[in-house]
Amino acid sequence: MIYLVGNTKGGVGKSTLAVNLAAWLSKTGKTLLVDADPQITSYSWSVWRKEQDVSGDLTVERFLNEDVPVEVAARLSEYQDIVIDAGGKDNPGLRYAMQMAERLIIPLSDSSFDSAAFTFMKALIDATQVTNKNLDVIAVIARVDTRRKAPKDLREFILGKGIRVAETQIPERVAIKDACDNGLAAFERRLSSPEARVFENLFAEIIGD
Repeated sequence: MIYLVGNTKGGVGKSTLAVNLAAWLSKTGKTLLVDADPQITSYSWSVWRKEQDVSGDLTVERFLNEDVPVEVAARLSEYQDIVIDAGGKDNPGLRYAMQMAERLIIPLSDSSFDSAAFTFMKALIDATQVTNKNLDVIAVIARVDTRRKAPKDLREFILGKGIRVAETQIPERVAIKDACDNGLAAFERRLSSPEARVFENLFAEIIGD
């Protein structure tokens, strides 16, 4: 399966979701994480990860723009799953990745700016699905402030655009950031933590259907 974690809007927790998903998938099969974002957040995570004693069959590589489809296609037979981290803005790497992805995961934070940006992202999805007819799309509400009311307006806005939304939301928690800053997934830092359960539930939704 080729998963793309992407959004034209930055600051939505895209790379956090991508590295956690890749680490989760690597527990059950050979997994490739492709950092197609010029900010190289996921690739930096992989460098820090080398200092950790973690299990899983995970390879991380960096490709940009037109190299994304070429290099990913060349590696399809080698991996059970491929996770592409792309976007942060509208760029060729994101568009190329959308053409070859089987499942697009769009992280969004609870912000009116994200709602406005999603309108453009939806236009990209519509254009992509003309040729990539099997592209499955799911939105994930991330960076949620648990002290506030649940972001129902954002969920309803996305559903109104015809895009399904994961029931599980990713909270804004220091423990998640600390894990990523040390090259770990949230569930690797402490298996029984609330953060670990969040990603376990989320990935059951993303992978399980």
